[in-house]
This record gives sequence, structure tokens and C-alpha cells, in this order.
Amino acid sequence: MQHLSRLLSLASLTAVTISAHAQLANAGFENTSVVGEDTIPDDWSVTSGFGGGAIQDGNTGDWSLGVWHWYWYGPGIAANGSSVLDGYEGTPFTGHPVGIGGFYKRYTDSLVVDQSFNDSGQVTVLLTRWNAGLFQRDTVAIGARAFGERPEWSPFSIGLDYLLSGDPDTLVVRVLSGIDCFCGMGTDGTCCYLYVDDLSIELENGVTTPLGRARDARVIAIGDGEVEVRVDDPSRLPMTLRLHDGLGRALDVRTIRSDRERVRVPGSA
Repeated sequence: MQHLSRLLSLASLTAVTISAHAQLANAGFENTSVVGEDTIPDDWSVTSGFGGGAIQDGNTGDWSLGVWHWYWYGPGIAANGSSVLDGYEGTPFTGHPVGIGGFYKRYTDSLVVDQSFNDSGQVTVLLTRWNAGLFQRDTVAIGARAFGERPEWSPFSIGLDYLLSGDPDTLVVRVLSGIDCFCGMGTDGTCCYLYVDDLSIELENGVTTPLGRARDARVIAIGDGEVEVRVDDPSRLPMTLRLHDGLGRALDVRTIRSDRERVRVPGSA
């Protein structure tokens, strides 16, 4: 019976992960379109055809997303959605992932030798929601990572730090070729290439709940369709627990009154 329980838990987690992955459209960058003379991954946008686009060099498949510095100092920027302008990029998203994973490759080519230049590429992940009262986007969660030289495809993971409780409505993945990078004059004006591929959404135990920065509570899967709520600060009790599946659909809302209280996930056998 215990072995069967583990199999059921694994099957449930796999199904949830696949559903969540579908929310990040064209995460493998295999679907492309020609815009002018440039090839751009569908569902993604770049600042300029000079500084980003689809690259025929993939971790898997034929394509990846690439950004690079152009005209010696202009950074290449790409983002999911129809615009890379700050505050307008991103695509609809529901759920509470713990991070974003994927694969990357980076090489700088020839740079101006100056220790004041930071040649690190960067990927920033934001979960946001629209604040109708203030007419602005609030950041629910954020994560970022810098990328140095790496000529071979390598895995990466970016953890998310939750700043607010509640549900996000938009996921933003922004890819930047470098910070203060300057291409050497011996180049054609391009350098600091960062390629990413096979992006995925990382979930925790197949069940997620909004967590504050201090992590007031953790939800631990214990099998047989149950989770255990471990409360780090009992003075915060009682608290409200909201369970969501990988698509962000609400499964249940419970009032938690004690540490290690067990909750059966709706729909589990």
C-alpha cells in the first residue's frame, strides 16, 4: 500500500508539472516567425533584431533564444509576450511556483579590457498582478541570476522570493545580454552572447500556497492525498491556507489552527 501511494503521488506531481509548464508558451523556442529579416521565437519579443532573436543552436531541438550586445554597447533584451518594454512584457499566469529552470550557454567574444565593466548576462523572473486601485503592477514574487562565460549548454535554476501573498496574474521572464558590457573595437560591434533554452516552471511537492518572505508556513506532501502544514511561528495562528493546482485553480481554503495540522487535498484518492 505504501509503494502504491508513492506511485500515485509521483503520477499526480508529473501531471501538475506538465500543466504548469504549458503556461510559459514556446518555452523550448521551437516555434519561430520571420519578422523582416529576423527570426523571432513566437510568443517572445526582443528590443531589436540586432540584439536578439531565435538562434539555431538548441539544448534540445533546433532553436534557442539568444540576446547579445550590438553596436558595441547596446544590450540585447528579450521577454515573453508581445513587448519588452518594462511594465508591458509578460504573459497571463496563475499559480505559485518556487522557481524557473532551464539551460543556458554564454560566451563574451572580445571585450574592452576594463575591470569597471560587468560582463554578466542576466535572467530576471517576475510574478505580478494588476493593482486597479493604484493603476500599476504589484510584484508578487521575484528572482534573478547572473551568467558568466559557459561555452557548453548547462542547467540553471532561479528561485523565487515571494514579497506579497495572494495570486499573481502575469509571469515575466526577461533575458539581458549583459550589464555595462562594451565590445572590443576588433569585433563587428557584437559580443556578450547569452542563449537560453528549455525553460520550465518548478513546483514544490505538486501543491503550492502563497508564502511571505519570512515563510510563515510550509506545506509538505506526506502521501495518501494529504499534506502537512508546518507553522514556523505559532503566534501567527490561526492562518488561512489556500491550495492551488499547477494551473493556479483553487482547490481548497482552510483555516489552520495548529502546527502540523493535516489537510486532505480535494480530488485525491
